[in-house]
Amino acid sequence: MRRFAGALGQCRGLRQRTAGFAATAANTYDFVVVGGGAAGAVVAARLSEDPGAKVLLLEAGPKPPPDASVPVACGGLQQTAVDWARRGPGGGIGQKLKDGMMNLPSGKMLGGSTSINYMAYVRGDPGDFDAWAAGGAEGWTWKEVLPYFRKSESLISDAAPEAAVDKEAHGFGGPYSVSFRNPQRDDVSAFVRAAQEQGYKAADYNSSARAELDAAGRGVVSPHQFSIKANGRRESSYTAFLEPHMGKRPNLHVQEHARASRVLLDGQKAVGVEYVEEVGLGETKQVYARHEVVVSCGSYASAGLLLRSGLGPKDELADDGVDCQDTSAFDEYLKTGRGLAATGLYEASAFYSSGLKPSNPSAQDGQISFCCCTSLPSLWSMNFGIKDFTEDNWNFEKMFHESQPSGMLLFTFNRPESSGEVRLAGKDVHVQHNYLTHEADAAMYVATCKEGIKFLDQPSLKGFGDLEVLIPKALSERFGTDLQSDALWEAWIRSYAQTIYHPVATCALNTVVDSECRVFQVDGLRVADASIMPDALSGNTQAACIMIGEKAADMIARQYGRLLGKRSCITCTGVWEFMLDVETCASKIRIYTGQDGRCKGDALVTFANAASVQLAVKFLHEYEIRPGCRICVQQADFEEVEKKSAKLSKEELKELATTRKPDADRAKYIAAKNVLKEAVSWSGEMDDGTGRRIVILKHLFSPEEAEKEGAEFYTELAQEVQEECDKIGQVLRVTPIEQHLQGIVCVKFKLSSEAEECIRVMDGRYFGGRTVEAH
Repeated sequence: MRRFAGALGQCRGLRQRTAGFAATAANTYDFVVVGGGAAGAVVAARLSEDPGAKVLLLEAGPKPPPDASVPVACGGLQQTAVDWARRGPGGGIGQKLKDGMMNLPSGKMLGGSTSINYMAYVRGDPGDFDAWAAGGAEGWTWKEVLPYFRKSESLISDAAPEAAVDKEAHGFGGPYSVSFRNPQRDDVSAFVRAAQEQGYKAADYNSSARAELDAAGRGVVSPHQFSIKANGRRESSYTAFLEPHMGKRPNLHVQEHARASRVLLDGQKAVGVEYVEEVGLGETKQVYARHEVVVSCGSYASAGLLLRSGLGPKDELADDGVDCQDTSAFDEYLKTGRGLAATGLYEASAFYSSGLKPSNPSAQDGQISFCCCTSLPSLWSMNFGIKDFTEDNWNFEKMFHESQPSGMLLFTFNRPESSGEVRLAGKDVHVQHNYLTHEADAAMYVATCKEGIKFLDQPSLKGFGDLEVLIPKALSERFGTDLQSDALWEAWIRSYAQTIYHPVATCALNTVVDSECRVFQVDGLRVADASIMPDALSGNTQAACIMIGEKAADMIARQYGRLLGKRSCITCTGVWEFMLDVETCASKIRIYTGQDGRCKGDALVTFANAASVQLAVKFLHEYEIRPGCRICVQQADFEEVEKKSAKLSKEELKELATTRKPDADRAKYIAAKNVLKEAVSWSGEMDDGTGRRIVILKHLFSPEEAEKEGAEFYTELAQEVQEECDKIGQVLRVTPIEQHLQGIVCVKFKLSSEAEECIRVMDGRYFGGRTVEAH
């Protein structure tokens, strides 16, 4: 499905206080995050970066099985123990399904649906997010959410066509790997060329260029970006955000096989979570949150958990045996997208606006994709849901050729007006999809299909190979074979269209939660996942869910500060040439505090020489230490101090000079100070009279990568950089800046001319899948 829209409504139904809370030090945490999926894993990992924050993550499933890391096997995990295995009626589509029911998969394991999905990384149309903000979700415009997309991402773009990557739109040092197919298939390139011949623009669909449409509603086309690592394995929120830190951060606690049954409320405040252990004796346990409970169970289960906790319509909850204090205005809306061949292994997509969406005529409601078909029928059937249809409707055997690759076009309807609902059903929820029940939806979807089928008339596809449109026999006999017939396409859609997943909006912004993801009228409770999206995206939801996790974690961090009282401190140890305190060997960094002991937000950093001050001002001023928060760095001005010193009399100056009398340890003190200064010095001026000799190389690593690789990472990195730079000139020193967010390595050459050549050679090169910047 492409989404859920609407909401549970403003939360006024508050569960009565639960008696018998038994909070202890052992079962109390600063934050309890429910659900370790796309957003929840991010929230837990980011909050636990503060060593003073004790974070518990509750996940109903286990760690992902080995098969989850194999991209081609993605469909094989559906309807297994690591899938919630929900099913729902097709409503106005899927009428030729064998039992009239569609699979509604969502991951029941760490990583959630990022461990079970088809790995397409599509952010959506910038206009989607601007519409959120226009609807009252302050702070959620495209410009405001883009930094959070970049923060999480580590784009591997070496295999991408030049037009497919806008570097300004992407992150290269985050934990979440995003890549292109390597090498690109010839048939995929032919599809992209055909789209261009039809009027689409080749551009990065995850950049601002996505918002551009021509007069016919044609937007951009590009090969797909995937959440696949450089080694060809799946990337998930588990592998990127949790796995590197589990067992290493003592303040991050992950409880697997823990299915949340309700949020514990004390009046109008969330104080904890009750959960059932799905292994062993199945005990019911309670955990407590000093500050907040964050619900990140996905659009289906987050809505269900709030309802089960008494946050919902009083009459409905009473029927389900759930008590609440008063009624609420929850509306159970559910809008989803559907694809004309279920799900697929996307390779490239073009984005289209039919102009027919009543609520937003400029919405990019159509997506035309090229999917590769393997020559193994069993895998193809598994990934595309073919087994779910009756056997006498398609000629699928024609799709399989042992001697040559084959492919198909997938037409997806992204932005329907129809909506469905989520209601409690025992321990889980019942999902009702009302596909194509809005009168405008069928016309929008038909327009996309008619636009997409024209791709087959373009020279690049016509000349590529044998093309055949496999119209189901039952339809061709009744409606003919005219591929511009509205009646044929609508019948085709209603018979064979399937869900393309991606439910959203069951706990929507400005309806159930405010712009900070806080549930209305309930203190200490937030929701952070796809359910808060006010409407469907013009694309997949994986990327946006991770962005939501990043943004929610940042909002929580800003509200509470570092729980050890150090949130305002910026620790820069090891960045450049800090002056060290000879007695403590600590960098001389002074954090200014107020009378109450709280950090004021500014600091004084002392360097060993003036060159380091200049570097700090150049590279740290306006540096975005977290999305939306930039630091101001300027050289300290001691003019006022010097003026005060000039007013002292000779007698006062003499008294100051003799206050500390020399003693037996003085010579030892001075010698030690000189050794420390030499240790942090670059040993000499920065240039030989013609220019500087130090080169700054950026984007060579990420802190998460360094932590994952272990203690020898920086040593090995320095050796690799040294080997490359030795080809350019005589290298005196290579210094990786440990834990630097921009992955900086400093290289000092003997001659400035060698440094200049290094900048010329290294700038724009690829290193470990990243684009190097040299300064």
